[in-house]
Amino acid sequence: MDKIITFFKEMGFYNEEYFRKIQNNTKIYNKPYEEIQDFIGCFPFYNEKKEIIGFRLILSPLCSIYNERIYIHEYTHALFLEDEGELFPSIMEVLYINRYVKNKKDKKTLLYFIEQQLQREGDENHKMVLR
Repeated sequence: MDKIITFFKEMGFYNEEYFRKIQNNTKIYNKPYEEIQDFIGCFPFYNEKKEIIGFRLILSPLCSIYNERIYIHEYTHALFLEDEGELFPSIMEVLYINRYVKNKKDKKTLLYFIEQQLQREGDENHKMVLR
């Protein structure tokens, strides 16, 4: 988790109080990402005026560089709840990989993994980041 916090600090998006709020509103399911990937995400709560009043983050355990990039993506959603798009979280994810994954083979594998996932999802905003 330290690398993730350091990354957000370097990007200028770290706020200790808000990160504490994110951690307090995060549910981690002790299952591999592949088993719960359809449930992972940042889910805002709305009031009757359709204003965001809170959120819940659902993640798998932080146990690999593959999960680190998911945390970056979902934490970015939590930081920018009003932005429902995928472009900025995807950009942050790729920036994280390029800054912190030094092993070229791991980097290539991660980017390939992201590309395959994006192909399945079919979201053009996700795909644009890897072009």
